[in-house]
Amino acid sequence: MDGASSSTGPGARIVIITPEGVWLEHSFRLGFKASNNKAEYEALLVGIRTVLDLGAREVEFYLDSRLVVSQVQGKFEARDSRMKQYLQVVKQVMNKFHTAS
Repeated sequence: MDGASSSTGPGARIVIITPEGVWLEHSFRLGFKASNNKAEYEALLVGIRTVLDLGAREVEFYLDSRLVVSQVQGKFEARDSRMKQYLQVVKQVMNKFHTAS
């Protein structure tokens, strides 16, 4: 997953690779202003929700944002109020993934 903010606006991209090696790619623009980290969180949320909808049982997530990865892993504290909200939502959605297995 990757999220970014640029002069054309914030967007994100997710790539899902199935056990059979099939690549499912989806890119999208965010309909609101967002920093790179917010775009990364949006990409992560779309990715998690998508694999849940696909019925995946085992998933590995890869992001290029050290901050977001470290916050989700609990290594870094989310200090900004918006990042705290994103982190809380990610944990709630990830919990659904764990209970669906």
